[in-house]
Amino acid sequence: EEEIADRFRKMLKMGMPEGAVVQKMAVEGVSQKIQDAVLAGGEDAAPEATSHGGLSAEEEEIADRFRKMLKMGMPEGAVVQKMAVEGVSQKIQDAVLAGGEDAAPEATSHGGLSAEEEEIADR
Repeated sequence: EEEIADRFRKMLKMGMPEGAVVQKMAVEGVSQKIQDAVLAGGEDAAPEATSHGGLSAEEEEIADRFRKMLKMGMPEGAVVQKMAVEGVSQKIQDAVLAGGEDAAPEATSHGGLSAEEEEIADR
């Protein structure tokens, strides 16, 4: 794991934009733990980052936008790439991929659209 992380840390040291490094890690299927360590700048940062501490109201708003994409059936990889391109923080990405408090169960429990999705569709 450390060898993988070192490779991406070198990219950051060379001045490669963080978003590009995140996207590269996502494309290569690098685990979230390693991504967190690379972005935090060291191996000891990963446990903190993966604890999924609460998001602020603003962060929750951003996360909800991407959760909706997942609910609507957009592939996870596409959502990860979109978040990386938009420079979404790793903390928010983790929360989105972990499912958050109200992610998919509501939409998949009855096979149809959630009330929120129906409201959007009715617009």
